[in-house]
Amino acid sequence: MNTTVDDRPRSPPPPIISFDATSTTFDETDSHHLISFSRGLDDDVLVTFPTFLYSEVTISHKGATDSCDTATDANTSGCSICLADYKSKDVVRLLPECGHLFHVKCIDTWLKAHPTCPMCGKELTD
Repeated sequence: MNTTVDDRPRSPPPPIISFDATSTTFDETDSHHLISFSRGLDDDVLVTFPTFLYSEVTISHKGATDSCDTATDANTSGCSICLADYKSKDVVRLLPECGHLFHVKCIDTWLKAHPTCPMCGKELTD
């Protein structure tokens, strides 16, 4: 049996995606086709979160007792976004809601897309 390319069943064409800003109709029966995108934080919010040299953070935690914030203790050796160990001259940002530390460049990129801490998931827009 000799089959040619033209004898094969054809797939339906891909759907056409349109971003027509003038179309505002919404049919609730089609809501399962919608994609939701989370919006991160604006720069004016990001700059309100304190930044430090990593060496300043480690000095302030020397002599801390067991009652010290465990969220901060859990990630003081490295950035959980890029997985690099902190160096004394690295600039880190402290998330005030949960106390987690990250490199400024790493966490700012994350927070522009996600309004939550990447370690614990706490909302930072409260």
